[in-house]
Amino acid sequence: MLIEQQITERRERAAGAIAKILKRPTGAPYGDYSVKSASGKTYRLAMRGPGLFENYCSCPDFRVNTLGTCKHIEALLLRLRRRHGAALDRKGYARILDAAKYTSHSVTAGCFSRAARAAAASNNVMAMSGSGPARVNERATAASTTGASIATR
Repeated sequence: MLIEQQITERRERAAGAIAKILKRPTGAPYGDYSVKSASGKTYRLAMRGPGLFENYCSCPDFRVNTLGTCKHIEALLLRLRRRHGAALDRKGYARILDAAKYTSHSVTAGCFSRAARAAAASNNVMAMSGSGPARVNERATAASTTGASIATR
């Protein structure tokens, strides 16, 4: 009962919570937004769906309330529902990644250990894990040549 009451209060305060949308995703209702609140502060919102716990807001209330929503999220959902109608509930967030960009950047930027970079460079990315498939295959090969059985972790 108390949780529903708190969510209802945030939905009621949502009407005037956003003064302006500063940044919006292109071509889809869900994505990353930047909004200016009625108090003049700027917040980042990550909209991923119409339900609770699907979205994120950088405001202090969202950080501490454990409700999965805040007045900024509810205000943006109101605007999106006005614009997209019932179709908003059917649409989902589609994450588009350029795999080559992230892979090459991560490896060259030093985000991985030296062993991981060497494994990726030799096109054997799974070998960076001591118990990954490459390691299991090495043990299986060794076992088959000796006639022993192996136990995987």
